[in-house]
Amino acid sequence: MIEKESKHKIRIYDCIFYNSISSTYEMLRLLKRYGFSGAVVFFDEENFDKDIIRELTFITPKNFDVFHGLEIRVESLSNLKRKISDYRDKIDIIAVNGGDDKINRMASKERYIDIIRNTDQGKGIDHITARFAAENDVMIDFCIGNLIYNKRSLPAMLGKMRKNLMLVKKYGGMTILSSGGRDKFGVRPYRQILALSRFFGMERDDGLRSLRAICNIIKKNKKYRDGRLVSEGIEIIS
Repeated sequence: MIEKESKHKIRIYDCIFYNSISSTYEMLRLLKRYGFSGAVVFFDEENFDKDIIRELTFITPKNFDVFHGLEIRVESLSNLKRKISDYRDKIDIIAVNGGDDKINRMASKERYIDIIRNTDQGKGIDHITARFAAENDVMIDFCIGNLIYNKRSLPAMLGKMRKNLMLVKKYGGMTILSSGGRDKFGVRPYRQILALSRFFGMERDDGLRSLRAICNIIKKNKKYRDGRLVSEGIEIIS
């Protein structure tokens, strides 16, 4: 069982998207008030800026972890590999904007990709993508914002999310839960995120693990960048 909230502080994290310095600061303050321990602030390639990332470190709420992520869009395998090479040492975590069968499959095979987002778009993931993602520690994002602001058939979206979750669990893969907030109205208290995740079949304990999982990937990525993790399971201890 996950440790009880009343006795121990559970370290949970959300994923949000950079909008502006002031809007991002509002989101971070709200997330801390909502009980989160930290957040990943995602940039897209158009607004990715090391100066903005440095500026964010000065507005981070006290005792609140902020990591930096990048969401990339790709069209081909060569394009994906080039972007991994360009960004992997510049950012804490890399996500691929999925939703297309071909892109989902490509991203699931790359161990330097951390998250596939928007898999509730298109047809969802299949068995092969779920297996590759589990083997390469690629997390599948279940974004509550996609559910709330969905403009298509809600039953159809929930059906895809249930199928995705079933496949990820079947192959022992990792899930994350996120609000995907882009302003203060898009972030949610974690209890609300957990409650909404029940609609597509995620149990509370799995939901809490999904809110914590991203921190484990960030720690592993740091070990790779520092040269301490040679390969999965082989770590240099100084």
